[in-house]
Amino acid sequence: MYRTVLCLTDCDEASEMLRDRLGPGCRLIVASTILGALSQLRKFTPDLIFVQICLKEESCFDFLRVAQQVTEPKKIPMIAANVKDVLHESTESFIRRTCLFFGCRQYLTEQDFHSDGLRFQITQLMRTGALDKTAC
Repeated sequence: MYRTVLCLTDCDEASEMLRDRLGPGCRLIVASTILGALSQLRKFTPDLIFVQICLKEESCFDFLRVAQQVTEPKKIPMIAANVKDVLHESTESFIRRTCLFFGCRQYLTEQDFHSDGLRFQITQLMRTGALDKTAC
């Protein structure tokens, strides 16, 4: 049985790295725009939603605000990540708090995203999400 991750990213390198780290047991659905991600979210219920902060043309918070209304009742875990080193340390703590406020269960810094523990962190969140769904 495949786990499915909906990935909102406009960075091809990030989506390929995520695909490689998750391996063949996980199906990655990549959307490069907020509208595309919301459209995919209406079609199916993923096991996890991965959101890149600092999108080129859009604000990830626009997606998180809307997606939170869908993910909370369905108990779909969301994770936000900084996939490129574009943030100053002082703004990253604010962005982390904002992502958590909008329903993300975890925020990954650029170093966390490129670490060897990425797969473990994501699969752990998917397992927790699956347990939350069966507990209801």
